Amino acid sequence: MIRPLSRLALLCVCCLLLGACSARQQQADTLFPEDCEKAYTYAPGNYIIEIAGGSEVVLDPLMHDFLLFCSAKQAHDHVLEEISRHRLPRGDWRIYVVGGSFRDLAQPAGGNTYVLKRMAPLVDWVSEMPVGNMRYIEP
Repeated sequence: MIRPLSRLALLCVCCLLLGACSARQQQADTLFPEDCEKAYTYAPGNYIIEIAGGSEVVLDPLMHDFLLFCSAKQAHDHVLEEISRHRLPRGDWRIYVVGGSFRDLAQPAGGNTYVLKRMAPLVDWVSEMPVGNMRYIEP
């Protein structure tokens, strides 16, 4: 039999857990940048050939974690930083527009980092220069 004091403690713990869950949900609802419409990512440059040729290039988050960004500049800066820290190899990296809205495609991954949560096509590219030699060009 549970003592009255134990019941009170159990009730307090349950209330705290419910409060924490609702606070997390409210935080998750406000994590997405408000002014972010398009989603951008980076990927190998050879996808440009497929997109220009009319082929559909689809990113699958089950195969790889694709980072999403609110702007092409954010994606560009991230790639350059990853290359300088030797977390990405130098090469022909390009910035692409992902088909769909940022809110529909992005899943928070901690901090201000977002990853693709479902399959989505690459619909356009931002620059015609390799990231290693690239200056920022607005589409």
